[in-house]
Amino acid sequence: MSATAPQPGFSTRALGAAPGFYAAWFLSSVVPTPLLWYLPLARRFEFATVATELGMDFYGRLLLSLAVAVLAGVLAGRSRLSLRTLTVWLVSTGLLCLALELVVLWHRVPVPLPEGTR
Repeated sequence: MSATAPQPGFSTRALGAAPGFYAAWFLSSVVPTPLLWYLPLARRFEFATVATELGMDFYGRLLLSLAVAVLAGVLAGRSRLSLRTLTVWLVSTGLLCLALELVVLWHRVPVPLPEGTR
């Protein structure tokens, strides 16, 4: 089986979009990146590198990763990369993100809110 360049199609764009998503998720987890943060106690959003109070960066990280995935999918559809190359990128970036999330969650220690802040 040879690794020939595929015709641009759905599978090429999808296999190109997924590593883009994973790479953006990984880099935004490792490098301080301005993201959209949801502040549940204040019931509002803010755009910052670090939340000013109790905040969740999931929504901002998800939006950033989806935007990069769309761009990567478009670029993959125009590239001459083989499906095998795209699959290797998909698996390697996916495993890298999985390892990062496991390490981060394994060492996370939840801190309870002070009394009277609910």
